[in-house]
Amino acid sequence: MSGDFVVKNEVMNDGGSIHIYFANKYNEFVAFGISAFQAMKTLKAKEIELIQDYSTEFQMPMVIISKRQLDELKYGGVTLKGTIEGQYYHLQSFIMMNEEAYDAWAQFLRA
Repeated sequence: MSGDFVVKNEVMNDGGSIHIYFANKYNEFVAFGISAFQAMKTLKAKEIELIQDYSTEFQMPMVIISKRQLDELKYGGVTLKGTIEGQYYHLQSFIMMNEEAYDAWAQFLRA
């Protein structure tokens, strides 16, 4: 997972995408920035909570996503737009992006 790839995906993300990466550091999948927010909201609607944190490496919020939670995302209400199997997933989000809620969440995690 290239840092430039992650940052580019999140800078270009208008809330319509969820980018998920396998992170060797955690031996789990992760999402950053708007992708993390949209993944969290999508799974919260199914009463599934994610581990939330703030990435000092990428300077944005992040969530850790287990394989089971990834399967819930992939097969439950989002569309798979692209993949590098086992390493990266690009999902389409159908949840409306709320910039104010995202900003408040990011500030909370950064504190």
